[in-house]
Amino acid sequence: MTGFFSRNGRMMLIVRRLAADFVAALISFFARLVTAVRGVRHGDEAFTKPCVFYANHASHCDFILIWTVLPPGMRSETRPVAGADYWQASRLRRFIGIDVFKSLLIPRNGERTDPDPIDAMALDQGDCLIFFPEGTRNTGKERLLPLKIGIFRLAEARPDSKRP
Repeated sequence: MTGFFSRNGRMMLIVRRLAADFVAALISFFARLVTAVRGVRHGDEAFTKPCVFYANHASHCDFILIWTVLPPGMRSETRPVAGADYWQASRLRRFIGIDVFKSLLIPRNGERTDPDPIDAMALDQGDCLIFFPEGTRNTGKERLLPLKIGIFRLAEARPDSKRP
């Protein structure tokens, strides 16, 4: 009986991964169709890994648009840094945040976590990050919100990841 559950569990993981890949392709297609977003790179230099993409945060679509314009091979290695409270609020959000985008979820309630979120930012394994230094969406009239300490802590913890 153990073999049955083991095989069944592996099959469920495979189905979940295929569903996540399908949803990722669908989201990317839909984002391009609706917004006509396209990436513009200057020069012939390829992205070096690991790297951090960062932007101000005005809507829930910000990281999706950044993620969508990445070369397809980089999407699977690029993880948005996102608020755990938002992405864990429902089963659908958990599936999209964790399985589809492989988000690095950060608790925003001030509690200490193990591992430290900075340690979980897998730059050492070659992953790239999509980071919003403001820490939350800016829905007000201010051009920028005060920056959170996370991006400073990341740079401080990974000084060798900096480019000249």
